[in-house]
Amino acid sequence: MKTHITWLALLALVLTLGFGACDSKNKDESAAADVGYTVGDLFVAADIAEKEPVGISEHFFADTEKLYCFSEILGAKEDVVIKHRWFHGAEMVSEVALNIRGSKWRTWSSKTIGPGMTGDWRVQVTSEDGKVLKETSFVIGQ
Repeated sequence: MKTHITWLALLALVLTLGFGACDSKNKDESAAADVGYTVGDLFVAADIAEKEPVGISEHFFADTEKLYCFSEILGAKEDVVIKHRWFHGAEMVSEVALNIRGSKWRTWSSKTIGPGMTGDWRVQVTSEDGKVLKETSFVIGQ
């Protein structure tokens, strides 16, 4: 009887997590539908060379001095503005507005990393009015 209850509890947990992931995806798709364009590629990288990210990773050394967030915007039918919001832990440390001028547009922002700014980071791509369209996470020095 105890094994049966354990399996039921595990099944309930899996179903709950699975539906939560679907809800998150649907929210991203809904936000993209609201603004009329989507975010394709989204990477954090050590550099940008010839309009492409170089040194893409989710983990960077503690002595990293600068990082780049590269994003590709797809389907914009008119000029729009997106934002890259850089977070160190829970604190937003930078917000960069970027002009999008085409239906397939690559753009990037950079963040200077100061001493002691190790730990968990994330970058959100938002519409001009703040709707989160996509997010990526990375770690510095851990």
